[in-house]
Amino acid sequence: MRTDVISTDVFTFAELSPVAQERAVEIVREKLGGVWWDQHDNDSVAAAMLYGLAGALGTPSHGDHCEDDFPGIDGVRLDGWSLDRGQCIAVSGHLDRGNAPVLPWVNGISHVTLTGRRSDYTLVWVEDDDEPVCTCDETRPPVRSVAQWRTRRPDVVRRTVLLMVAAAAEANAGNRHPDLRFGNILEPQETAPPCTPTCPTRTSPRVTAEQRSDLEQAVRDAISTAWTAGRDEMEYRTGEEYARDYVAQNDREFTADGDIYD
Repeated sequence: MRTDVISTDVFTFAELSPVAQERAVEIVREKLGGVWWDQHDNDSVAAAMLYGLAGALGTPSHGDHCEDDFPGIDGVRLDGWSLDRGQCIAVSGHLDRGNAPVLPWVNGISHVTLTGRRSDYTLVWVEDDDEPVCTCDETRPPVRSVAQWRTRRPDVVRRTVLLMVAAAAEANAGNRHPDLRFGNILEPQETAPPCTPTCPTRTSPRVTAEQRSDLEQAVRDAISTAWTAGRDEMEYRTGEEYARDYVAQNDREFTADGDIYD
């Protein structure tokens, strides 16, 4: 039996030759964008997207925070995204003059509804102001009416009246008027008065197709800005500068040719 002992020279990044350092950086970059990419990186990309979206929308809290401590956009959430294809981002929520003041709002538009689809696409719906609600005057008295019999057979009317008189007399013994007529037998029915609605005057003008299109495009541009911010964050986290910082902070060791020594 024999035992071979293989020794390997190990270097810090600073001890490598310039050529080996370049190779080491490329290897680290590849791993940062591959097997070393984790949920923390995903969270950083998502945070960059939300911060970029807030800046494009003019969200008031954007200027008070940096990307790392930004609390998000009230009423808006990021559902999903993909950086492998262009502009794949899903955002859901509600945009209005409060959380998106720089959008080209016009009288007649109340808000924009965002709906994320398939985790990588956003539907944009421009919503008009609510139509004026028409109401009826509830103070008018109800209408009192008595059912009327209409027939060409007098015998049917006569027999029906006699039966109803007898029933009314039995039910209201002692209270029936001596001169009880057919019209008094049937109990009057109260119904709501016919409604002639009162409609308030519409205060906002009708929204034109051009105005609607301009607002929708502005929202899509803001969403595009958010996706670009996420892509930039991904490129930074897999770039040379980040790789060099990663090596310095994690005390990685390398072989003479720049391979990572594990």
